[in-house]
Amino acid sequence: MQSTVAGLAVSSAVHDMFVREPGWGSVLGEIVSRMNTGYYDQALVDTVVQNYDEKAPYTVYEAYCFGSIMTDLSVGRILKAEIQLEGFPGPNEHVEHNQSLLDDLPAPFYGVFHGNMDDSDGHVEWSIPLQFGQAVPDAGIRTGKVPACKVPLEVGTTHAWTTWYHLAFNLGVARVPYNSNRMTIMFRVSEI
Repeated sequence: MQSTVAGLAVSSAVHDMFVREPGWGSVLGEIVSRMNTGYYDQALVDTVVQNYDEKAPYTVYEAYCFGSIMTDLSVGRILKAEIQLEGFPGPNEHVEHNQSLLDDLPAPFYGVFHGNMDDSDGHVEWSIPLQFGQAVPDAGIRTGKVPACKVPLEVGTTHAWTTWYHLAFNLGVARVPYNSNRMTIMFRVSEI
C-alpha cells in the first residue's frame, strides 16, 4: 500500500476491522478472490480501482474499498450518474486530449483536466441541483437529488483507496477508467 493519507486511512480501517470482527477476514477474502477471478464485471471494478499493472492481483485493501463502495451504492448511500464521452482517455501527459473529452460534456457539467500526480487529475462540476440514480432496498432504483457541486476527477489508473477516500471525505468522485468512454460520477448522501 502507498503511504498516502488515503492509503493509510484504508489500511487502518482494515486492520481495525480485523481486530474488532475477525470474521470480516473471510468476507474480504471472498471479495478479493472474486475480483481476481473475474466474477465481477471488469468495467464495474475499473470504476473503483484500475491497477497500473493489469496482471497484478487485487489485495485485501482493494477488496475493502470495492466492497464498501458497492455496498453503499446498493443501499442508496451513494448516488450515481453516467455520462457517455466522445472518446477514450489517454495518459496524464495527454492533457489536451483529455481536456477535449471534458469540453464536450453536456450542460450543466464542466470539467478541468490537469493530469498532475496530485490528489486528483482535475475536477468535474455542475452548477445546478441534479437527479442521480439511487438504489433503494426493496424498491429498486429511483432518483436522488444532488446539489450543485464540484468533485475530484480520476482518469485512467487509480488506487481503490483513492476512490474510497474521495467518496468518504470529498463526498464524490468522477471516474473515467482507461478503455472506457463513460464517466461515472458517484456522490455520497448523508440520508437515504
